[in-house]
Amino acid sequence: MTQEVQILIPIILIITIIILILIFRKKIFIFFVKLIHLFKDIFRGIKNGIIGNKDVIIFLKNHPNIHKFLKQRFDKNNIYGYKLTKIILFFVFASFLFTKVIQNYVAQKILIQSDIRISNLIFYFRDIDVFNFFTLITNFGNPIIITIFTTLFIIYSFLLKKKKYIIPMLSSIFFATFSNIIIKNIFERPRPDVSFYIEHGFSFPSGYSTIAVAFYGFISYFLIRNIKNRKKKFAIIFFSTTLIFIIGFSRIYLGSNYLSDVIGGFLLGAICLSLSIFISEILINKKEDHHLSFNKEIKRITYAIFFIALTFLISFTIFHKQNINVIQNNTNQIKIESLDNISNEFDKNSLTKYSEMLSGKSQQPMSFIIVAKNDEEILNFFEKAGWSQARYPDLKSLAKVAKSAILNKEDETAPMTPSFWNAQIHNFGFQKSTSEKTARKRHHARFWKTNMITNDGKIVYIGTASFDIGIKWGITHTIDPDIDTEREFLFNDLNKTGLIKDYKKEKFVKPVLGKNFAGDFFFTNGEAYIIEI
Repeated sequence: MTQEVQILIPIILIITIIILILIFRKKIFIFFVKLIHLFKDIFRGIKNGIIGNKDVIIFLKNHPNIHKFLKQRFDKNNIYGYKLTKIILFFVFASFLFTKVIQNYVAQKILIQSDIRISNLIFYFRDIDVFNFFTLITNFGNPIIITIFTTLFIIYSFLLKKKKYIIPMLSSIFFATFSNIIIKNIFERPRPDVSFYIEHGFSFPSGYSTIAVAFYGFISYFLIRNIKNRKKKFAIIFFSTTLIFIIGFSRIYLGSNYLSDVIGGFLLGAICLSLSIFISEILINKKEDHHLSFNKEIKRITYAIFFIALTFLISFTIFHKQNINVIQNNTNQIKIESLDNISNEFDKNSLTKYSEMLSGKSQQPMSFIIVAKNDEEILNFFEKAGWSQARYPDLKSLAKVAKSAILNKEDETAPMTPSFWNAQIHNFGFQKSTSEKTARKRHHARFWKTNMITNDGKIVYIGTASFDIGIKWGITHTIDPDIDTEREFLFNDLNKTGLIKDYKKEKFVKPVLGKNFAGDFFFTNGEAYIIEI
């Protein structure tokens, strides 16, 4: 498949989504109207509750200057009144949230701790078609594309006699670019270790996410400010919000940024957008005609500009499309002297002995430690034991396993729900069918390739085993709580291969009664098999 054909797939997908939105636009509009009315009712209730409070009434009577100030701030006829008050409140709220994200980053709280796991999780669900789609989407935030679109906006502003919006627009882009560069260089956060898309510079906050909010947010403001049709306003809000969100998500999917980088970028962009809207409201006379008049000539120019912008974006994506570049930083190797003290080696090198949830909370303890020459030897070991390797969960394999689960048929290489160790997703998934030959029940084992190396150059692999007894939530399995029985089942199969040179079973952790990420209970005596092949 050529690059051009690969790019056409996501374009067709986007067009299909737009067509579906147009078909169901009335239902979408009704939903948004109801949602906005709900928020208005909530706000009105809070407002009436505050205004009608006796203590508030007495306080305002005793402080007439404060009462006068508040009245002016919420006066819709005052140029510095209600509208600018909303902008200032939005600015303060976005600044507060951005500060909280920075505090999370500095203190390495749960949001930051989950970043690496989320990045690895998305890498695990890699798919070429999805990659092509998000490569196209992410270019909506590319500096070159933004520069072209800004130039087109300036031309358009002159044609529509809306020149006063040019300075606020440029201010929005300047604030976003300048503040993003400064903050990036203050924190100097490296890019994610796993990436599909080569990026240079620092990661926090996401520049593409920042400029997406600052630029497309201002375009939305410009259109909403000059369009009177309420349905069109809702459509603009819907499309711009969706575009900004998927640009941000594309940065995470392509491995260019962490989740917290994107959230920080959105909030920084919101701060810059509020400042530019503030400038716009000051510059623009309220008595001016805030209406976009489209004669035939302007309409032709509009279609031409839209066509030029779309053509340039597609051409840019095709000719600047990067191949899938999977970048993974090498982890320092840890040499272990003897397998007799393997538990101490974990403790000494601060390596967890448990699988982890997305948040980093511990799950099942490791029940297998296998020493092998390389990945090929491990794969051959399990193949001879009668265990199949699970497929990677791309779109095709997920569709196949969903079909198997619905029809209650067997799928010997079905993809597994990802699990973490040391923030990394398991490298290998192995499974064995039961006599019932169904996708709903099967033996599962997940294994990780560690950075521990023995004196003779062998690699240490660690893993857990569990028995799936049913489907849960339609996307994952319920496990049998007795994971020790499954440990013994897997060991017996491995032992029958005749490939084991030496093994022993010893206490690895204390006895555990816990829950996995799906809320399933498990219990174990904490023993683990140490196997050399």
